[in-house]
Amino acid sequence: MKIAYADMSVLLVDDSQTIRLIIANELIDMGFRSSRIRETQDGQLALSLLKQSSFDLIISDLHMPKMSGLDLLAKIKKEEGLKNIPFLMVTSDTEKEEEAFHSGADQYITKPFTGKILEKTVTQLLTKPVVFGEKNVLVVEDSSSMLAILVKNLIQAGFSEDNIYQAENGDDALAMMTASKMDLVLTDWHMPIMTGLEFMKKVKAQKDFQQIPFLMVTGEVDKEKIVQAIKEGACEYIIKPFKAVDLQEKIKNVFKLSS
Repeated sequence: MKIAYADMSVLLVDDSQTIRLIIANELIDMGFRSSRIRETQDGQLALSLLKQSSFDLIISDLHMPKMSGLDLLAKIKKEEGLKNIPFLMVTSDTEKEEEAFHSGADQYITKPFTGKILEKTVTQLLTKPVVFGEKNVLVVEDSSSMLAILVKNLIQAGFSEDNIYQAENGDDALAMMTASKMDLVLTDWHMPIMTGLEFMKKVKAQKDFQQIPFLMVTGEVDKEKIVQAIKEGACEYIIKPFKAVDLQEKIKNVFKLSS
C-alpha cells in the first residue's frame, strides 16, 4: 500500500493544527510522502491551493472560520476540474452526515477516530473497489436521505449505479423483485405498509427468491429482534448510524456467506 500512495497528493483542511498533525502522521504511516501533503486552516485558502496544484484527495473539517467544510465542498463540486477529487469530511459534528453526503462528500468520519478507521476509509477512496460486476442490488428504505447514503456507499463498494434499485416500502420492493433478478437486498426494519422483517419473510416464502441474501440496515437495537431477523433469513445486520467502511465490509461478507 505504501508504494501505491507514494506519489499521491493530499490537501488537508482543518483549523486545528493538532488535528492536521495527527492526520498527516497517519497518512505518512500509510505511505504518503510528507512533501505531498499540503495543509491549510480554512476553506478559502484551500480553494486557492486547489487552483494552484492538483490533488488526489481532500480531507476537510466541517466547522472552520471564513468558510465551512460544507461551503468548501459545494464550491468544489461546482468546478469541473475539481468535482471528481475524493472528498473526506472529518469532523466532531455527528449530526451533519446526511447533509454532507447530499452535498457530495464521498465519506464522513467523526472525531475522535482511530488510525485504523482513517486508513480503511482512505484506502477505500483511493483504490479500486471490489467489483460486483453486473450484480443487482435492491435498497428498501423510507428515508430519502438514508437511501442516498446507502446508494453512494454501494457505488463506492463497486456496484454499478445502473444496477441499484430503490424502493420506499415492501410492496414496491416486491414488485421490483418480480420484474428484475436481485443478487442482494438491503432493507430497513421500520417502514410504512410492512416492516423490513415482514418484507423479508414474504420474499423468503417464494421459492424463486429464497437464496437472495438480505442485509438489514436499521436503527433497531433490540437483541431479540436482531436474533429473529437472523433466524428468518438475514445474512447480516448493521445498526444506524454506521461507518461507511463497516457497511461495505458487511456487504462483502454477505457475498462470502451466500457463495
